[in-house]
Amino acid sequence: YDLIQSYQPNLILCLGPYDSHQEHRYIYELMMTGARRSNSSIMTYGILSNTLDFKPRIFVDISDYYAAKKKALQCFTSQKDKYYMKDEFLDIFHTHKYPNLHGIKFCESFHSERIFL
Repeated sequence: YDLIQSYQPNLILCLGPYDSHQEHRYIYELMMTGARRSNSSIMTYGILSNTLDFKPRIFVDISDYYAAKKKALQCFTSQKDKYYMKDEFLDIFHTHKYPNLHGIKFCESFHSERIFL
């Protein structure tokens, strides 16, 4: 709470409640508790351990930055040899039907927990 209050962010991006990884869900619960009195908008983002209950409604076009993102992901040495870090898997993960229909090749997906405009 104190950290969020001291920085007063406009937007918090966080792991979400629809995650099969218990530590990810715990981080989400801590963040929601800490942000309960803030006026920060909160969005959770898509990751591999999300369950089918994660339903993104916000898509951000990352097509121009996608190659740089894939290069940055290789810095995670403990993960870089995993199947989900291979180009083929990353390409599928960052492609969604709805944005693709609107000309967006690669995107990040988000669910809005709350938005203050």
